[in-house]
Amino acid sequence: MIDGEIWTKTNNNQKEYDKELCRDMAKCFKDGQSIRHIIKPDKEWIGTYNSLEKGIIYKEKCYKYLSTFTQEHYSAVRKDRCKQSNGWKECECEVDGKWISTFNLPY
Repeated sequence: MIDGEIWTKTNNNQKEYDKELCRDMAKCFKDGQSIRHIIKPDKEWIGTYNSLEKGIIYKEKCYKYLSTFTQEHYSAVRKDRCKQSNGWKECECEVDGKWISTFNLPY
């Protein structure tokens, strides 16, 4: 998979290529923007995107990928669970005071 690629199924079950979703943190997030991952019911990590580091800073550690951010969160909080995750599906970013999914962010 290349940054920004996503395959979706059309009504006739054919795969359709969609290049419009952002999968490059440097293009999706602004410096200082809050990114969060929640493990229900009450385990929340909120990091900050740092454009110089090109990653999410959480507790002085820099995460270069959303999936690494979510995997570390699972490892720390849910030791009973597999740490595999899709950070783009599971995270949210703050935009104009509201939390929105990182999955459907446009470029």
